[in-house]
Amino acid sequence: MEEVIETPIVTEKPTSEPTALTTPTSPVAPAVKTPKTPFLLLLGTVLLIVLVGTIFFVFSAKQKKLSPSIPHPTITPTIIAQPTGPIPPEGYVAKDTLCFTIFIPQENTAGQENSCDLIYDAGPDGSLGAHVSADLSPRGSVTEMIYAVMKSVTNQTSAQTQVKVGQYDGVEIRENLPNGINEFIHVFVYIPNKYTVSSIPVSGFEITKVFDKEKIKDQQKAFDILLSTWQWK
Repeated sequence: MEEVIETPIVTEKPTSEPTALTTPTSPVAPAVKTPKTPFLLLLGTVLLIVLVGTIFFVFSAKQKKLSPSIPHPTITPTIIAQPTGPIPPEGYVAKDTLCFTIFIPQENTAGQENSCDLIYDAGPDGSLGAHVSADLSPRGSVTEMIYAVMKSVTNQTSAQTQVKVGQYDGVEIRENLPNGINEFIHVFVYIPNKYTVSSIPVSGFEITKVFDKEKIKDQQKAFDILLSTWQWK
C-alpha cells in the first residue's frame, strides 16, 4: 500500500490590524472653472472711469484757481476816426492863410497868397466875396479897433451886435450906404499877442462885406457860413 503523506495545512493568522477595505467610488468629474473675463472687463471699465474722472476733477480745480487771474478777452468795436473841425458845406472849399482857415464858395477869385489878409469875390456874379484885413496898430481893446475905423464914417450905422467868429467873440456894425440899396458890414475881432505879420504884432482883424439888399438872402448865407466855420490857427 502506498503511503499517504499528509501535508499539514498552515493557517495564516490574521494580523492585528485589519486591512481596510476600499470601497469603490464613482469617478469624480473635474471642476468646471467659471470664466473670469467678463468680471475683469467690468473691473477694468470701472477703474478707467474712476481714473478719467479723477484727472478731469484735478484739471478743473486747477483751471478754477487760475481763471481769476486771467482776464476774459473782450471784443472792442473798431472806431473809425472822424475828421475834426467843421466840414465845408456843399459847394464850398477851404482857403488857408497864415492866421486862419475859412470856407468860401467854390467859385472864387482868392489867389495863392498866404498871409493874414485876404480879399476875394465869389459866386456866379462875384457878390458872395468878403475882405479880411489884419490890424497892425497897437490896440488895447476891441473898442479902440472900432473907434479907429468908424470915427470917420458919416453914414448911418446900426447898433453893435455880438457875433462869433470861430471860437472868438466879435462885434458887428452895419453901415447904411447913401444909395439905400447896399449895406457895408464891419466885423471886428480883437486877438492880441497871437499873430505877427512881418514881425509886427497883430491886434485883431476886421472882416468887411458889402450886402446888396436885392441879393441879401444868398449873401447873408455865405457870410454866416464864413463866420461860423472860421478856424483860427
